[in-house]
Amino acid sequence: MDTHGYPQLLLKRGNITLSRAGSWNGINFVSNPKPVTIPNEFVLNSKELYFQFEIQSSVCSRLTLSPSGLLQGYTWNDRTNDWVLTDA
Repeated sequence: MDTHGYPQLLLKRGNITLSRAGSWNGINFVSNPKPVTIPNEFVLNSKELYFQFEIQSSVCSRLTLSPSGLLQGYTWNDRTNDWVLTDA
């Protein structure tokens, strides 16, 4: 989380930005092509910065970040009892 200016999610390797979710505008990250729902809690003050969401559906998903910086999203498939790769 980069806190210079408006908070934004950055994936960096050293000083090089590999991925950017855009600045937080109070509703979603502005460059995110898939709108993110309003978080249940968003805190930005002189001591901390975080946001959290409560699960609103029975869909189970996860994001992974490899040591090389590859971000991948997965959704659980009950029929195959396995994680299915989706767009991250």
